[in-house]
Amino acid sequence: DFDPASFLPHGSAKDGNAAEQPIYLTATYENPNGAKLLLLCDGADAPAVSDIEAKGFGLVCTLFNGLDEEAVGTARAHWRDYKNAQQQLVYYQQDEDGGWVEKARQKLPIEARFAYIMVRGTAVL
Repeated sequence: DFDPASFLPHGSAKDGNAAEQPIYLTATYENPNGAKLLLLCDGADAPAVSDIEAKGFGLVCTLFNGLDEEAVGTARAHWRDYKNAQQQLVYYQQDEDGGWVEKARQKLPIEARFAYIMVRGTAVL
C-alpha cells in the first residue's frame, strides 16, 4: 500500500547522475533517465508528437487547474492539437472526494498517449 508520507526518490540536474534518477525534475524538455511518462504541470508547453516519440515517452499527462480559465483554455488547445494529430486522449476530472473520474476519451485503435487531468474545477474539454 502507498503511504502518503513515504518518500519518492527524485533528483534534478543539480544532483548529478541524471540517468540514474527514478524521477527526474526539470523545467526543460529532456529525458536523461529514459522515462516513459512525461508529467506536465504549471502551464508547461505541450511538446509536438514527433518530439515526444523522439524522446521515448509513451504517455504524457498534463495536470491543470480547472478553476483557472487560462489553464483550461490551454488544455483545450492542446487537446485539439493532439486530437488532430490522431493521438489517443483521455480526460480525467477530480471529484468532490478526491477520486478520479474519466470524463472523455478520444477512441483510436492504439493505447492512450495523452491524459489530461484536472486538479480542481468543472471545466469540460
